[in-house]
Formats: sequence, C-alpha cells, structure tokens
Amino acid sequence: MDVRAPRAQQRKVAVRMGLALATTGAGLAAVACFGAGDVPADLGGRLVAASIAGLVPAFWLAATIGDVARRRFLSPDAIGGGDTPALEAAQAILRNTLEQAALAWPIWLAVAMLLDRPAGPLIALAGLFSLGRLLFWTGWRKGAVARAFGFGLTFYPTVAALVLASLSAAGAPW
Repeated sequence: MDVRAPRAQQRKVAVRMGLALATTGAGLAAVACFGAGDVPADLGGRLVAASIAGLVPAFWLAATIGDVARRRFLSPDAIGGGDTPALEAAQAILRNTLEQAALAWPIWLAVAMLLDRPAGPLIALAGLFSLGRLLFWTGWRKGAVARAFGFGLTFYPTVAALVLASLSAAGAPW
C-alpha cells in the first residue's frame, strides 16, 4: 500500500481546516472591530438573542433529518429499513450536523448570557455555522478534502465561542 496518497490527502485536509480556522479568526475579529448591534442587557433580551441564533443549527438539523427521510421514502430498498449508499451518506451528514448542533446550542446560550455585547458574536456564529454546514453537505460526495473546510467552519467558531464564554465566566472584561 502506498502511504503517500493518504498522507497527501491528510495534508490537503489540514490545509482546509487551517483555512477554516483563519476564516473563523477573521470573522470574529471583524465582529470585534466593527460590532453588530446590541442585545438588551436584561435576561429576557439575552434569551431572545440566544433563541434566535439557536434557530440556525435547528434549521440545519431539520434539513438533514428531512433529507434522510426523503431518501428513505424514495428508495424501494431503504423504505423498509435497508440502506443505500445515498442514504448512508445522508445519515452521516445528519450525525455530524447533530454533533455540531449539540455542541453549538449550549455554547451560544453561554455567549448570550456571559458576553457584554453578544449580538455580533451570535450573528457571526450563526453565519459561519450556516456557511460551514452548506459547504460540508455539498462537499460530502467529493470526499474528506472537499468537506474539511465546511467542517472546520462549523466547528472552530463554536470552539472559539467556548473559549470566549469561558474566559468571560472567569472575569474577562468583555
């Protein structure tokens, strides 16, 4: 077995993940520099902001669930519980979207509750999540390299938000 091919693919995935990390940094830096509106400081306003942002992962989760259901319904082999390659791919995309949404929701709630000005970060998180899911989903059939940027663009902003919210909880001045 030629180990160069998998290593070359790993390098390409790493490059795209690095680009997603850089895009995350640029997106969050732009929000920090230019702002994006205010969220009322009261509990109700913060919960509304978190709820609105939380609709984005919910939308993507509903879309992937619907795609699995559609593929199962339209396939004579799958409607009775069997699998097809297209259904397996849709299920993998659904699983990954569920993982990303499950990570994002509590962190985005923490961002809304803990950051002094959460509107900009929540808008950036929702936008990057949507772009990331779209690129991950459309790149799925083309392999790991094609979906790496989308995965990273969904994952890294959420991890960055986890760090920001954690630092804020620890007393950071934002």
